[in-house]
Amino acid sequence: IKYNLETADDWIILPVFTKKAAEIKHNSFVDPLFKIVTEFSDWKWLTAAEALVAYKDKNVNKRLIFLSQQMKSSNFSRKHEALSNFLKRNNIHE
Repeated sequence: IKYNLETADDWIILPVFTKKAAEIKHNSFVDPLFKIVTEFSDWKWLTAAEALVAYKDKNVNKRLIFLSQQMKSSNFSRKHEALSNFLKRNNIHE
């Protein structure tokens, strides 16, 4: 699963592996999921963010908040807004 998270860019395949990562919740999946959140566009990053939220882990949530704050101060304002709204819907507050 980790290898597929690191290499998958197919819009059909990626959600399969992000869903499995959310079910298994192994720590080895966290960094590849964060990479997807930061590097992919639109819905692809959202599937990874959903998997990360499924961990229900305080440190993962802090990393998501930090990432959202970084996006706010860079040229990713639209993505920041979407991620910020996603976090709020999941009761993860900045």
